[in-house]
Amino acid sequence: MFGCLFQLMVSLLELLDKLLLWLIIAVIIVFGLDYLGLVPDIHSHDWYRVDTVEISCTESEVTYKCSGYNCKKTKKEKEAASNHKFEYTTLSESTCTEVGLRRKECSVCGFAEDFHTTYHHEYGAYSVTKKPGIFTYGEETAVCKLCKSKGTRLISPTGTTKDTPYVATAEAFYKEVSQASPLSRYGSQYVELTGTITSITKEYLWGTGYCIYKNNGKKVICYFQDPPAENYAVGQTVKIVGQYVRISSGTMEIMECFRISRWPFTKPLKEDSTGSSVTTMKKRLQELGYFTIGSSLSDTYNSITVERVKMFQKANGLQQTGTADAKTLSVLFSNAAKANPNTKVKITKQPANAAAKLGEVVKSTVTATGEKLTYTWYVRNPSAATWGKSSVTGKTYSCRLTEANSGRQVYCIVTDKDGNCVVSITVTLSIR
Repeated sequence: MFGCLFQLMVSLLELLDKLLLWLIIAVIIVFGLDYLGLVPDIHSHDWYRVDTVEISCTESEVTYKCSGYNCKKTKKEKEAASNHKFEYTTLSESTCTEVGLRRKECSVCGFAEDFHTTYHHEYGAYSVTKKPGIFTYGEETAVCKLCKSKGTRLISPTGTTKDTPYVATAEAFYKEVSQASPLSRYGSQYVELTGTITSITKEYLWGTGYCIYKNNGKKVICYFQDPPAENYAVGQTVKIVGQYVRISSGTMEIMECFRISRWPFTKPLKEDSTGSSVTTMKKRLQELGYFTIGSSLSDTYNSITVERVKMFQKANGLQQTGTADAKTLSVLFSNAAKANPNTKVKITKQPANAAAKLGEVVKSTVTATGEKLTYTWYVRNPSAATWGKSSVTGKTYSCRLTEANSGRQVYCIVTDKDGNCVVSITVTLSIR
């Protein structure tokens, strides 16, 4: 019995051996036929263009190839095309009021077509008739050399940057933006506004909202996503720095604010005013060269202070009243404040924004003329609310860039041997 079983198993193994052999032979045959391209298509071709040949001025032949694995199939199709080699001829010139006529003719097949050219004026040099504002369009006008008609075109708003924000009271900001075109009053505009808090709200999406101007339904609201470090209350006068202006139902909103501080001046300063506010104002005037560097400053608003304030107002295009009103103080404490133009120290080349790779040294240089000049640099990191005095005393400021100080702002006060000084513009040092 066991012998029969053994014989049966041997027979089965021999059969399997033959089947395996035939299977191997079949696989070899199939792959061989496929390699030779003799196997019929069993997949859907995915064609892509590989070549285009011009047949005539109006027709091209396109060659396609299948992107399927090991598929060598190609096909050719004809498609309409515009392969003309046009040469252009002017039949009649356009004028200020009438269209012209031109002809294009193919140098290969002779196809020709006429088309009109638009009429146009030949304007001379444009002159500005309305200066653009930060949020408002300006206009410039020119006269046509041919027909003497006038043409007008718009001048884009000047806009703002982080280094040159729009500095004003919240009320003045509202008036400026409300007069602007809807095309120009939205977007990432930088502002530095002073105003008195009239209300504080908590918004679900926008964080803490400080309303710093309100009059007959008109509002200016500044939003902070994270609550400021200090507590602010209704009735306090503050300075808020932010960007991204939005208008909603007559309300001017600053959606992204990054600094809020108590404004040191709760009322205008004038002759006979006294106190720390007067001293603070005088120190800023001293930085800008309107008081001699190193001279002692009293806390009294005397006749000399009146003259220095007038000098500042004249240099900055303000009304020369001698009184430090809200507008004068806003400009005085902004990056846009202009130094005393009569100082003997002159900046011949301002420092410039600079960038470098993380970990590299970035530099910015100020060039000035004067006798025995000294250089005092002031710095402020993006996370800081106040400026700090740097240890750098040369005309070139440099630092090694890190994640923490990228975006650092710097400016320089250049002083001569007699104490005359001038302040440079503020520049930003950042990672490239």
